[in-house]
Amino acid sequence: MLAAFCAVSQAQVPVQKSTEKTRINGKVYYIHVVQKGQTLYSLSKAYGVTIEQLTENNPELSEGLKEGQTLRVPVKEPVKEPVKEPVEEPAAVRQARPAYHLVKPGETLSDIADKYDVPAATLRQLTPEAFFKEKLQPGTLLQIPPATDEKATGTTADTASVRYGGTPEEFYADTSLYHTVQPHETLWGIAKRYHTTVQELQRLNPNAFVDEELQAGAVLQLHAVVETPVYQDLKAAPAWLPSQPFTATIKAALLLPLLRDIDDTLTAKSKSPENFLSFYEGALLAIENLKQEGLSLELSVYDSFYDKDVEALLQQGTLQQQDIIIGPVYADNFKPVAQLAKERHIKIVSPLDPNTEELTVDNPYLLQLSPPAYCRQKKLIDHLLAQPQTNIILIYHEDGREALLVQEYKHLLGARTDSVKMLAHQVVKGAAVRDTLEKLLVEDKMNCVLIASHDDAMVSDIAANLYLFTFRNRYNITLYGTERWRNFETMDIKYLHTLNLHLVVPFFIDYSTEQVQKFVMEFYEKYKTDPSQYAFQGYDTFNYFLRAIMRYGKNFEDYLPVYNPQLLQTKYRFKHNGNSANGLVNVESCLIRYTPDYNIEKL
Repeated sequence: MLAAFCAVSQAQVPVQKSTEKTRINGKVYYIHVVQKGQTLYSLSKAYGVTIEQLTENNPELSEGLKEGQTLRVPVKEPVKEPVKEPVEEPAAVRQARPAYHLVKPGETLSDIADKYDVPAATLRQLTPEAFFKEKLQPGTLLQIPPATDEKATGTTADTASVRYGGTPEEFYADTSLYHTVQPHETLWGIAKRYHTTVQELQRLNPNAFVDEELQAGAVLQLHAVVETPVYQDLKAAPAWLPSQPFTATIKAALLLPLLRDIDDTLTAKSKSPENFLSFYEGALLAIENLKQEGLSLELSVYDSFYDKDVEALLQQGTLQQQDIIIGPVYADNFKPVAQLAKERHIKIVSPLDPNTEELTVDNPYLLQLSPPAYCRQKKLIDHLLAQPQTNIILIYHEDGREALLVQEYKHLLGARTDSVKMLAHQVVKGAAVRDTLEKLLVEDKMNCVLIASHDDAMVSDIAANLYLFTFRNRYNITLYGTERWRNFETMDIKYLHTLNLHLVVPFFIDYSTEQVQKFVMEFYEKYKTDPSQYAFQGYDTFNYFLRAIMRYGKNFEDYLPVYNPQLLQTKYRFKHNGNSANGLVNVESCLIRYTPDYNIEKL
């Protein structure tokens, strides 16, 4: 059997090494078309690379090597010469070099031509590859002719869009936001390579497809562009305008995924149906307390688990007579209900899903309770930047996952980004990261370690290594992370408390307060169990909005700037998403700290 295998190996088709090269994301590759009889082994020997390098750079090889397949074979980097001390170029030489402009989504050729005072035809001629089917592609780099006056030198240009003295490849390598589709590449392979999803790539790049086929040469945007959202303060009602208390019976509808058809196969969004029952139970307690203050309520509760149930509800017209609608929970079936609310001028509340934020655009009747991710991240970074004498360290995945979160953190760090120490890490390196970490720490400042990761293994590895440094009492370390860390299963809790972990969460329950303790007792007396966080959320949601209608009427949003009822979890602070024609989002969240005595405190 061994002899037969050797004979086959010797009969492999010789590989004629390709001389065609291309640059992709700053790396140089040979482009090789697979011939019949060639194997990964023969290709690796011919090009002097490993089989692992071939499979790493060609994800589609997971489906096997095929005749006619186009492969990217990494070109060996030449031995680098000793680094020489940089010599500053004369301004005249620097300005004579070409500049590059990164095309942003929505920019037109004429916009860019006007910006640099260059004819559009010249830009098209200098960079024809920036156009796909005659259309300028976002994410491409347009070459700008050498400067001839101050306007064209880039002294007044957007420095985030122009790089002098660099190459397009270097620019792309820095952004990690775009990918040029190569022949025979699949959308699945690209999504896997950049740790995103096929659906996200399709959403961001609708023009990259012709008859639903991904086109070679198209420039794919890998992640949403980081932009600063605008949240506009509410305009309070004039002091001379009295409120109009609502004395009639309030008609309210609650839509929750309560799983009416228990026997049906459950889908992913039904993981914890008891959570929504707990939400409902908390809402009922709020209603009972408000009745003692004069509330008259007609509450209708509907199951929104199945889309067909929501569609039937809309067709029956049952929701059209409501004063307020709370739910559905999930953005996918919340959307048609929100459209109905807009058409009928009915207030509608999204109680749990932050993904409904995009539905607030052009819908002034929608209120979202879960604070947007940007608001939570900004609160965390603002706290970090406010600390005196800090040494900031940003740690992120070496393989590119969570690239958008890294970009968002850099965006929020602003001018401080230049002084932030960066560390790219992979868990497979294990304890080897310890020495690298210690080189980044300083003894005379607070070391603020910001980890841009939602991955349990990645965070646990870094936290374990940082924890070891606390035994020496040489370094002061504060860890900053994301709210998903609270759900990690393998993380040792002592790491988080010892490292003073700071997180921003949408809601936080302080069980030491009298109001929370009273609610826990009332809930237990009624339902013979302790309340979950969903029960607190249900209570706060109904207490806040029903009380607002009782006090100010159905147009209560005019009075929200002065409305501040006592809630169990956190305050609500609403702003318009963009402008006054849009709906409202709650921008308030909670900064919490894990203390060395194993408590969690709200800052």
